[in-house]
Amino acid sequence: ADSTKIEIQPDTMVVLCQAEEVCLTATAPAAECIVWTTPSGDTLGLGAELCVTPDFGTNMYIASIPGLACVIPDTAIVKLVTDSVTVSVTPDPLKLCVGDTACLTAVVNPASMSDIVRWLDASGTEVGTGSELCVSPGAPGEYQYVAMVDNGCSMDSDTATVVVIAD
Repeated sequence: ADSTKIEIQPDTMVVLCQAEEVCLTATAPAAECIVWTTPSGDTLGLGAELCVTPDFGTNMYIASIPGLACVIPDTAIVKLVTDSVTVSVTPDPLKLCVGDTACLTAVVNPASMSDIVRWLDASGTEVGTGSELCVSPGAPGEYQYVAMVDNGCSMDSDTATVVVIAD
C-alpha cells in the first residue's frame, strides 16, 4: 500500500440490516492525527478508529489528516437498509390488443427502494429496472412479468400477467 494514502478497513461498502455500531479503522503515517468527517465537513472523531451507528440510507465517513496535503484521504461507505421490503404490481391482470403498449407499476414499501426494482420476463431474463415497465408484446397470448426488489437484507417479488388479444 502507498504510505501516503489513508486506508480504511473494511475497504468495501458495509451494508447493515439494523441500526448497530460499526467500527472503521484507518491506517496511515501519523494515524493519531486522523480526523473523521462527514462529506459536509462535520467532525465525527479523531484518531485511527471511528465507531458509529449509521442513519438509514447511505452514510459516508472521510478519514483525512488536515494540513498534510501529501496524505490522500479515504472514504468509507456504510449503508443502513430496512430489514423488510415489499413489492406489488398493478394492474394485474392487464388486457390489451396486439401492438398496444401497457405499463405496469411496481409499488415498493419503503418507497425509497423503488430504484432497485428489477423486472424479469417468464424466462428469467431482465427486461427493465425502476418502478415502471412498459411492454408491447407483438403476438397474442399470456405474458408474465415479475418485479423483484432486493435490498441486501430482504427480498420480495410480485408477478403480473399481461393478456394480449388479437385485433
